[in-house]
Amino acid sequence: MQKLKAMNDGKIELFGLRAADGSEWKLIMNGYGTNWVEVRPIHIKPPLGLKPKWVHDDQRKIEILQAIERYNIAGIAIPKEWQEELNNLNSIKT
Repeated sequence: MQKLKAMNDGKIELFGLRAADGSEWKLIMNGYGTNWVEVRPIHIKPPLGLKPKWVHDDQRKIEILQAIERYNIAGIAIPKEWQEELNNLNSIKT
């Protein structure tokens, strides 16, 4: 059993209990009387995380290859850094 607790919306929680089936219930008093309310867990989606490294690496390989192709078409020398990065990405074992 829990103690008396005031809530932000003007309701007062008188006490709570857990039923034999594991469900949680609270007795709430407001301006209209008292009610038993089942407490249900709120499922909040976690924030978006990072894409997997292998996805990032594959996308980066495609971007580098596309940029190299554009430079080849334009007749511009390909930066050595791009070639090194592409070699590094190709050497990573997935």
